[in-house]
Amino acid sequence: MRKHNTGWEVIPAPPGGVPPTNLALGDLDGDQQADLVADLGPAGLWALLHQLNGTVWVKLHSAPTQGLLIADIDGDGLGNLVANRGADGVWISRDQRWERLHPGSPKHMAAGDFDGNGRLDLAFDLGGDGIWLWMNDRVWSRVDTMSADLLLTVDLDGNGADDLLLSQGAAGTNVWMNNQTWRHLHDRPVRHAVAGHRDEQ
Repeated sequence: MRKHNTGWEVIPAPPGGVPPTNLALGDLDGDQQADLVADLGPAGLWALLHQLNGTVWVKLHSAPTQGLLIADIDGDGLGNLVANRGADGVWISRDQRWERLHPGSPKHMAAGDFDGNGRLDLAFDLGGDGIWLWMNDRVWSRVDTMSADLLLTVDLDGNGADDLLLSQGAAGTNVWMNNQTWRHLHDRPVRHAVAGHRDEQ
């Protein structure tokens, strides 16, 4: 693991002796340091946490995952772990407990503040059921009936609330704006995209 101030640091070998299939980074314990969550296959879901005696692996769950995401949904400074467990649906960790958000298995997941209230919401591509938002007030809303090959959150209009960029095959690259309108960016889809401020505004 590479740290910005000390260079490379050797971390403890993960349990189980198998390479991780899914990874996520986020502050799970509120110590202002990013923790590493890894799906270690048969060994289960583990987190590498920073503690007084160094970094240690802590088991979170035994269920395998098909995707992981960490986002502070309830605004308490602790990252909530969102896990796509395939046929068992999407689950989120809150207050040391697991809660199922949806019975489906999403193709993609993303986090963003879509209503501008300062708390993160979640976006899910549920395949044939389309694109859905799960707001932090537990309300679901469908954005589109069409699936996407890529989801990316970006505040395209600079209003302080995130928009959702979708790469949608023959429909091209489109953005769902947080004011419930659509913006067509390009006739061609994109395979990869990043968001940032190129003009320092």
